[in-house]
Formats: sequence, structure tokens, C-alpha cells
Amino acid sequence: MSFSDLLGALIGWLGEFVTFLVSFIPRFKIVRWNERAVKYKGGGLPTKVEPGLCWYWPWKTHLVEYNVSRMVLSIPPISIETKDGIPCCVGIVVVYKIVDVLRYEVENFETEESISEVAQAALRNIVTDHDWSKLGGQATDDSRLDGVLKRRMQSELSRFGIEVEAARPADQVRISGVFRVFGLQSPQSIVSVTKET
Repeated sequence: MSFSDLLGALIGWLGEFVTFLVSFIPRFKIVRWNERAVKYKGGGLPTKVEPGLCWYWPWKTHLVEYNVSRMVLSIPPISIETKDGIPCCVGIVVVYKIVDVLRYEVENFETEESISEVAQAALRNIVTDHDWSKLGGQATDDSRLDGVLKRRMQSELSRFGIEVEAARPADQVRISGVFRVFGLQSPQSIVSVTKET
């Protein structure tokens, strides 16, 4: 081992030692008004951190921050068939915010994947239980896909600490080479546009 290699190893070791010593110095974190944090102290239960100044010991505390402002998640279309046998391909847009940061952190690993999985399952169940005309808004607003989807999504995602503001399908839904548009016209004149080739 050359002198330069030995010196590099020594400097690296000193850097790690200094980092270790610094971890015993208390630090502070400013949690902004649109954020919440979860603090893990040692191996104990996590605690919620509200906006303000948060002091912690780096050597025994892990801090995870989340923005709790309104967020939008676009979920790719899934192929599905309505109760009356009409095949379609429906994508979803979910608008949500975090209301319980502890449940959001503890009950999820990959948050967007969890939301996407729950949304796709809810959408599949709703579409297969309804005729196309009802999904397009034939009877009342309560029967429309976006209204039903929002209620089902809120019910399913509340256990993850999430409040759903809106859950709606993509405007255009392809059905066997034809685009059908949800909720833009009366059911007697649901818009159909031939797919461009």
C-alpha cells in the first residue's frame, strides 16, 4: 500500500469518526405549515411532528417529512368490461391529501403503488357492477362513475391516512376503437368519435 493510499484511508476514517461525533450534537428541523413529519426515536413507536421547530438527536432519531398539500396522482388505464358487456379502457385521476401522517407512513411502503392498486380495484368493481348508460350519467349524479368512484376510494384509502378530494375517470375512454366520453352529454347522445388511423 502506497503512502497516498494510506493517507486516503486515514482521511476517510477520520471523516467517519467526525460524523459519528457530530451525531451526538442535537439538531433542529423546521417543519413548515404545509408539512408534517414522523419521528422514530430508537426502536420505539413513531410520533407525529407538527409544524414548528423540532429538536432531535441524529444518533438515535430518524425523521421523515411529508407535504400535506393537495396532490394529484394519474393512474394508467386498465382494460375492463361493463355489466352490459361493453369493453372499455379507463384511466383514473385521484386528487388527495394526507390527513393522518402516522397512518400514511406506517401503513404504506410504496405510497403511489398502494393508492394505484386500491384505485384500480375499486374502479374494476364499480365498472363491472354498472351498465354503460349509468356510468355515463343516465339516472342521477349519484350513479355517475366519478361520484361512485370518489366514495369508494375514500372508503378504501381512509385507512392509509388519506382524504380523497376527487376521483374521476379520464375524459376519453377507448372502447374497441371508439372513444366514448363520460358525463359530457345526455346518455341518449353519448359522444362517439372514431379512432384516428
